[in-house]
Amino acid sequence: MANREQLRDELIEYARKGIEKGENDPVFIEDEATERRCTLAWQDGVPTLIHRLSVENVFPHEMKEYMANYCANVSKIAPPNVTYQDLGEDGGCKVVWQRIDPQVIMISARSLMVTAYSKTEDDEEIFVLSTKGNEHLIAQHKDKLGSDVNADLYVNAMFFKPKKDSCDDVCGTDIVQIYAMNPNGSLPGMVVDKLIKKQADGLVMFTDAIKASKQ
Repeated sequence: MANREQLRDELIEYARKGIEKGENDPVFIEDEATERRCTLAWQDGVPTLIHRLSVENVFPHEMKEYMANYCANVSKIAPPNVTYQDLGEDGGCKVVWQRIDPQVIMISARSLMVTAYSKTEDDEEIFVLSTKGNEHLIAQHKDKLGSDVNADLYVNAMFFKPKKDSCDDVCGTDIVQIYAMNPNGSLPGMVVDKLIKKQADGLVMFTDAIKASKQ
């Protein structure tokens, strides 16, 4: 069984290095109004999305609170072909079974046995999802997974820092996300890229859901 605290810190380090490495990756979304920028490239054989977004009137502590109840909250906004199930805890960390049914003939559903981690570093709130170190959980829940292909979520890390206005007052959150996932199986690279690009919508949906809850 993995040492969850050590694994969390390794994943955060991996994420930070990936973000730095992807600074000049090809851009597929850019919006100056929201300081939004999405890039996608293959890093070390893994499709890697890096997403930067600035959000006003949503604050890092609210992001932390939302992510603390990740499974229930993400289930409310997920598309019909994506499901989430809370599988309790492992090593003190929450485990979520995510299943993606592409609803395309001859393409199998993907299952991800994901562990959630969180950490506060100075004024930054960090939330991390990963399948790393979860081989024993895949074996434990093999009856649930059935014939699904087990995908590898190397990391889905979100870094939330206070956004400050011209008067140095906190007015929102600056977010940087890195999402690196190998769906495995036999999928053309173009299909994989399309699948990974869709993850950019999730971060916007998170922030929109938090805004809506405050109204």
